[in-house]
Amino acid sequence: PMVSHPGRVAGFTLVELLVALAVFAVLSGIVYSALGVALDASRETAVRNERRAEIMHAVTIMERDMLQMSRRPVWNEFGQLSPALLVARPPGARMEFTRAGVLNPRREKRPSLQRVAYSIVDDDLVREVWPVLDRTPQSVPVQEILLEDVEDLAFGALSTEWASSWPSVPAAMQESAALPRAVRFVLSTSASGAIERIVPVAGG
Repeated sequence: PMVSHPGRVAGFTLVELLVALAVFAVLSGIVYSALGVALDASRETAVRNERRAEIMHAVTIMERDMLQMSRRPVWNEFGQLSPALLVARPPGARMEFTRAGVLNPRREKRPSLQRVAYSIVDDDLVREVWPVLDRTPQSVPVQEILLEDVEDLAFGALSTEWASSWPSVPAAMQESAALPRAVRFVLSTSASGAIERIVPVAGG
């Protein structure tokens, strides 16, 4: 006959507990690994999106400035007349020009024109703005880094054909107030590749 043991409750054996703990550990590892991969992917996506936003912000500022290009030449810090638009031939691509449309909400006594320049300095896209149009040796531009880690920057100006410098030939283009029909820039980064923009020039 079966003998009952009152007060004795059936439970898990030690082996069963160890197996359950091992299964739980394996499942936890799988879930943690999957979660880590998802978080890494999310961070990488956020970084890429932030980088793209920075690039497009810089491109927008460059386009805005170039759309406002003016025919006003300036006197540089060496006492020489500098053309309304000056594009340096590569290497060391650089574009300097006078732009209109400068906001003056306080209606201060200052010109509505501004002299700006774009170039690459230590792999950074730098925008320079002078406080005055006609400069002296003491005129120092305010420099702003628009974008870091830039691989390349190229400029072009369109007269009858695209040229990598301005003023260009023929001799008629040597007029200090002359502007091309359009300008372009190609901004290259590892995140976006080469971004090209062609901007029409109203006074060209």
